Amino acid sequence: MEKKYYQIVTKTAEDWPVVHELLIQDGTLEDNIPSRSVECENEILHSPTRSTYLMTDEEAKILKNDPRIECINLDPEYHEGVMIEVTPDIFRYDRSVKNYRSVTNISDDTIISSLISPTSAEFYRTGYQILRCAQRDNPWPADASTVLTQNVEYNYDGTDVDIIIVDNGVFFGHPEFTYDEYTPPNYVRGNVLSRSGLCGVLDLFLDAPYYLDPSWFDADPTARLERRWDGTLVPKEDVAREWWKDPSLRSPSFPNFGRIFTGGSSLYTRAKHCGANRTTPPSSPTGGHGTPCAAQAYGKNHGWAFNANKWSIVISLSGAGGLSASTVFDITKIFHLYKPNNPKFGTKNPTVSSNSWSSRKEVLKRQDIGHIKVNLLKI
Repeated sequence: MEKKYYQIVTKTAEDWPVVHELLIQDGTLEDNIPSRSVECENEILHSPTRSTYLMTDEEAKILKNDPRIECINLDPEYHEGVMIEVTPDIFRYDRSVKNYRSVTNISDDTIISSLISPTSAEFYRTGYQILRCAQRDNPWPADASTVLTQNVEYNYDGTDVDIIIVDNGVFFGHPEFTYDEYTPPNYVRGNVLSRSGLCGVLDLFLDAPYYLDPSWFDADPTARLERRWDGTLVPKEDVAREWWKDPSLRSPSFPNFGRIFTGGSSLYTRAKHCGANRTTPPSSPTGGHGTPCAAQAYGKNHGWAFNANKWSIVISLSGAGGLSASTVFDITKIFHLYKPNNPKFGTKNPTVSSNSWSSRKEVLKRQDIGHIKVNLLKI
């Protein structure tokens, strides 16, 4: 029978050496393992859970039943045109929902009325960016005002990924980031500091110190912590600012990354950059830039990664309370290097940063550019 090149992926790094040894043994009697010695074409040493083996379709079918195996795919390096096996699509909602493309082009009085005074028919309504990017061909006809009513499918939801929106501020109380009776069924409530919190977004500058160094804050919670409007326990603003600047205000066991120069950071406040449940932040009012960027990245209806760990940080183009480009970069770097390992994998979650609002070449200082280049090389 013809042998083919199969990439085999185990569920954990601990499973891989066991499965590998069994596969290359000759005459093994273990269930779901081919009895003959299987040739390992490529151990893929940089991966702790994946290697390529030469085996028959029947042997691959047998091996797939082993509980330690995550998936088995034909290796696309050897077999052109093969599709990698992925998790089956999941319906995002428990019903068909309205997918809008261009509200400004809508002239239908019935639709306009439903937008102004929404009923339950508007639950979970979403926009063009989800359905359009979920398939190769544009599902909308030429008329951009057409509303498509159908469910939305997805494979992954951002779980175990940290996403940072670097922008001019995010309205934390926006319905896209809060848990309420209109929340889709697959949305996970809260944030990494509190799963009971109503808001899913945290500020990287003001809130991440508690995530990175919880023991120092918990040692004196009355002086160092406060309750945010949504119920999440977060650092007091002045304490968080000093944590970045003063190594003595961290746990003795926390790595000493030195001082982070934060300039006029006293102007960096939750009220200014994050808002509250019914108050938009002045830095990014309704219709601002950061809020829609965050909604597109991790909003509960409009975002792709709606169950990601949601972060925001404000970069300043004018010096009015935001942080410089180099400071934002350094804070992001420290966050990624020193955040806790995910116990599910024993490694740190990936960090994804959206930077559509950043210093332009005409306002970015020459020394900032050099600083960023140096750090990019060392990160």
